[in-house]
Amino acid sequence: KWRPIENTEHSIVETGPNGQAMNWIAEAIHASKEMICICSFIMDSNLVVEALQSAAERGVKVFVLGSASAKLQ
Repeated sequence: KWRPIENTEHSIVETGPNGQAMNWIAEAIHASKEMICICSFIMDSNLVVEALQSAAERGVKVFVLGSASAKLQ
């Protein structure tokens, strides 16, 4: 079941040049048990992509909304 994250321990994380946000996101993905919904304009982090693949392999429902690279040129 989808639940809103209002009034919970969940956070919104902004990425930055030091890359620490990608580690936090990958850790959150690894801890997921039921479902992951992620939206990213550009998904260029191998760490995050591998974490999503691992989650899907262990039965977590993974939904990704991204942008087609052909549209970025």
